[in-house]
Amino acid sequence: MAEIEEINPEDGTPTGNIITPPPPYKNTTLRRELAGPMLNNQPLFYTGVVTAVGSDTGISRLVYPYNPKDPANSERQKRVRHIAGNMAAWWYCYWTHVMGYSESTVKRLLNSFYFDRAVMAPEAQWDPERMEVKATGHVDNYIEENAEWDPFYSDIKEPNNKVEITFDDDTRMTLMNAVNYKPDRSIGEANSR
Repeated sequence: MAEIEEINPEDGTPTGNIITPPPPYKNTTLRRELAGPMLNNQPLFYTGVVTAVGSDTGISRLVYPYNPKDPANSERQKRVRHIAGNMAAWWYCYWTHVMGYSESTVKRLLNSFYFDRAVMAPEAQWDPERMEVKATGHVDNYIEENAEWDPFYSDIKEPNNKVEITFDDDTRMTLMNAVNYKPDRSIGEANSR
């Protein structure tokens, strides 16, 4: 949460103290959090839906407002695509930098994401002005790869180039400790590329 100036409840005047307000509710869920981010005073997402039957069982889908006549529609689609491509990293940064949630709350909410992406989420770099992240590690490009099936996706696809990711030793060791890496049972070493 952003820091604000404290207001005296008796007369409504500023006290001069800078405080951080508490989160809007004590307990939260991922579904409730999806309603949090706003764009032009409208929620960025309606909800998230988990597929329960069929070949996509367990896959989550984000539902967002689509109105071709809305001037903010292209900005909304751009923002949703960015979040979908960096889901765990974006939400981690949003919860820690914007909402000011405690580490335990963020960790509990990150349990909803793939383990490897949740572990790497704290390594992401947050741009507070644009509310975007630069994720470390895997970036999901599912939307771009399946754009031919989306009738509203009109962006020009960039060629898919091979990407090499180099981790510094601290980041690599953080990931290896999180996955319970044991050198005597695993192939590789901490300084591998």
